[in-house]
Amino acid sequence: MVVRLSWIDDSGEAFVRGSVDMAARGMKAQHRVGPPVVRLNRDRAVASLPAIIDIPTVIRGVEAQLSSHARLLYRLERRNGAWRICFLDATYARDELTASMPGQSLTVLAQDVAQYRKSYRLLCYVLGLTSYVPSQDLAGEDLPETVAALMAEVYGWAGLTADGR
Repeated sequence: MVVRLSWIDDSGEAFVRGSVDMAARGMKAQHRVGPPVVRLNRDRAVASLPAIIDIPTVIRGVEAQLSSHARLLYRLERRNGAWRICFLDATYARDELTASMPGQSLTVLAQDVAQYRKSYRLLCYVLGLTSYVPSQDLAGEDLPETVAALMAEVYGWAGLTADGR
């Protein structure tokens, strides 16, 4: 299995180890996922589902909540009668960062996020606060061609078209 997300491009095993490490560092993300749409072609399938990744954090002493809106794309393959995940990718739409307590001000300067992509810049900023170096080459709605390329790759892998035909 290969996982390509904001903070990792590695094996499923490395993803699990990294997730445990991330939790140990205090970054306890919760994922709100929508219903999956699964498209099947013989022994391969693609499951696509909307997701919001919520990460509580502290920015300059202010408790905050990061919410990153994405679409998760799972490539699955049936081997010896069992379905297994082969790849996990994401496309990033947008993110938001708000103070957890009403009435508190949270300041993130444009210069703090200038080096990051618009589709997931606040996610990158929060990850960077805990020494992660997020990729800037992921599919994001700020660069629609990256989303189109990833969708073509994912659905093409399964012998399908991204447009559902």
